[in-house]
Amino acid sequence: MAELIQYANGVPGIRWPVDKPVLLIGRCAEKNDIWLDDAFVSKKHARLIVKRHQAKRDVLEFFLEDLESTNHTYVNQDSIGQYQLQHNDVVMIGKNKFVFVCEDVKEYLSIEAFKGEETEQIEKAYHVQAELEIEEESQPELSSPTLISPKARFSRRINIY
Repeated sequence: MAELIQYANGVPGIRWPVDKPVLLIGRCAEKNDIWLDDAFVSKKHARLIVKRHQAKRDVLEFFLEDLESTNHTYVNQDSIGQYQLQHNDVVMIGKNKFVFVCEDVKEYLSIEAFKGEETEQIEKAYHVQAELEIEEESQPELSSPTLISPKARFSRRINIY
């Protein structure tokens, strides 16, 4: 079973299993599968994608993709856009260190989410959903006009009485 092992102070801590075709990683707890409470992590920082190998249908490949995050995603100390993960790759997201562990891919083939062609459909759906959410975030919010009382004044001066 593949997993991301989160390290803290050089000691392995939380184990995040890769148990579905797409895992979203970021600072926002509601929209991400792996939630990192770190100011250096973007709301939607990265995405881990599991794909079937095109030629060998019984082989799965794992890709880590940076979602145009402010502080980038690093694998083995190199900034990445998209990267095919290998066993024991070191991933840095913000100030969080992970090690990608994948020893036996054959276990995955028994998991329902990775059977048949629905993996590609799920993957496409996640791409479309993520793109829509990124577009929504980039659009400015329209707010209703706020009524300010005539007595309210905004000033840089501090009144000392």
